[in-house]
Amino acid sequence: MKSLYTRRALITGAVIATPALILGGKRMYPDWKPEQTLLKTGEWLAEKTHHLVGRQALAREYTTADLSPEFRTNGNTQPKSGQWVEDAISGFENWRLQVDGKVRKPRSFSLANLRSYPARTQITRHDCVEGWSAIGQWTGVPLSSVLDAVELQEDARFIVFWCADKLADWQYYESIDLVDAYHPQTILAYGM
Repeated sequence: MKSLYTRRALITGAVIATPALILGGKRMYPDWKPEQTLLKTGEWLAEKTHHLVGRQALAREYTTADLSPEFRTNGNTQPKSGQWVEDAISGFENWRLQVDGKVRKPRSFSLANLRSYPARTQITRHDCVEGWSAIGQWTGVPLSSVLDAVELQEDARFIVFWCADKLADWQYYESIDLVDAYHPQTILAYGM
C-alpha cells in the first residue's frame, strides 16, 4: 500500500497551514510579531546548519569553463549620484572604503591600498536572495587582511557593509558575523 505521507504532501500542508497559524496566532496574541519569529527561525536554522556542515567549510570552486554566460546585476549599474559619477570619471582614484566602528585603528582605504594586499581569485557560485544564481570569477583582498589592519576590538561581533548609493532615502546594508568575515573565501572583490 502506498504511504499517505509524501514529502510533497508535507510541504503542501506546511504551505497551507503556515498562513492560518500566523493569522490565528496574531488574533490570540495581538503583540506577537510574526516577522520577528520568522527572522529568529531563520537565524536558528542558519546556526544549526553551521553546526552540521562547519563554519569553515569552503564553497565549491569552479573552472573558467563553468562561468555563467550572463551574470545578472541588482540595482544600479550606473548610479546617478554625483559622487559615483566623479569616482567613475577618475577611475575611482578618489574613492575610499571607510572602516570604523569597533576598531582600534579606524582607516580609510583607497582602491590602490586594497590592491596592494595579496589578492585572491576564485570562481564561485553567487546565490542571490531573489532566487537566481550564477557562477562568476571574483578577485579581491581577503576581508581578514583589512580587519587585521584596523584591529577589531574584543567586543566586535558583526561587520556591517553600507551600499555606496542610496535607494530613495534609504541606504541598503548587509552584515556578517566574524566567523564569516574571517572565512578564507570572504573577499572584498574589486574585479569580476
